[in-house]
Amino acid sequence: MEGVHRQPGLASSSILFNFRPWAVTFSARLSIFSSSTSANHQERTTFSADFAARITITSLNQLLPRATKSLPSAKLLLLRLVWGVNRGYQTERRVLAPRPSNRKGREGERVKVIRSVVREVAGFAPYERRAMELIRNSKDKRARKFIKRRVGTLRRAKNKMETLTNVIAEQRRAGH
Repeated sequence: MEGVHRQPGLASSSILFNFRPWAVTFSARLSIFSSSTSANHQERTTFSADFAARITITSLNQLLPRATKSLPSAKLLLLRLVWGVNRGYQTERRVLAPRPSNRKGREGERVKVIRSVVREVAGFAPYERRAMELIRNSKDKRARKFIKRRVGTLRRAKNKMETLTNVIAEQRRAGH
């Protein structure tokens, strides 16, 4: 196993792991299924791994910088982890103002009013009137195919179908 070696003086169940990903060195003694504490070391159990092993830190002075010694050891380890779900230095997300480019293509109030006036004055095209009759007679699939031939693509046809269906619903509500 690369990165794993036995340290003299440790029990046979203890292995010293050295993880050196991306210039961050993390050394911890892995004691598998044992919770023994030695008299000459003040060992601290920090967290349990998925495979029921406990990582114990023997000398915090060697592993962590001086500025972070006042924090609890579990929090220090989480700050120093470079793998797993909570890897890296934990930061807060910045709340950003909405960008003008995100509203591109959205219909503004002015354009909405102009289009409604044009629709009211000019009315519907002959193919739209025929499609509305097909929709009123519950021939939605036939209407969609008919509109698709007129406007070119299925996506445009679906949008036109939705628009015409909404117009028919408004007419029914108005009592026409």
